[in-house]
Amino acid sequence: MNEDEILRCDYQADLFAALQKRFSCGSAYLIQRFLQSDLARCLDEGDDIIPSIPQAIEEIRQDYPSVESRGGEVYPLEVVEWIGYVTRAYAISTKIPSRQILSRLPVKTFLDTYDAFHTLSVTNAVERLREIDLENHPVRSDYEIAKSVLGPKYKRLLRKSR
Repeated sequence: MNEDEILRCDYQADLFAALQKRFSCGSAYLIQRFLQSDLARCLDEGDDIIPSIPQAIEEIRQDYPSVESRGGEVYPLEVVEWIGYVTRAYAISTKIPSRQILSRLPVKTFLDTYDAFHTLSVTNAVERLREIDLENHPVRSDYEIAKSVLGPKYKRLLRKSR
C-alpha cells in the first residue's frame, strides 16, 4: 500500500474507535452503518477531501440517527480499531466497495479472526481474509457461468467449445 492508502486505513481505524466511544450502540451495527455510508464510498473512491473525525461522527449521526439508541455487543476498542483498519485495507487491496464487504465477510468473521490475525502484517491479514472470502464465494469459471446462463439444453454446445 502507498502512503495515501495507509493514511486512509489509519483514518478509518481512528474513526471506528471514535464512533464506538461516542455512541452506545453495538459495534457490529456501527461498522455496518459506516461501511454503507457516503463517507466510506468517498474513501473507496480516493477522494482528496476527507472530513475531520468530529465532522465524520456528526455526518454518521445525521445519516443514521439509530446509532444513538440501538443496543448490541460493544467490542473492545482495539478490536474495533483493527476492524476499521483491515476493512479499509481489504477494500483497497481487493477493489471491493465498502458496501459489499460485509455481504462477503460478516462482522463476525472479523471478530472471530481478530485473535489470530491482528498480529499479522496487514497484507497477510488481508490475504487470509481473502481466502475466507473465496471459500464462501468461489470464483466461477467462464464455463460454469455460461452453463448456468444457457441452461441444460445447450450442454452439448458448451462441451464442444471446451
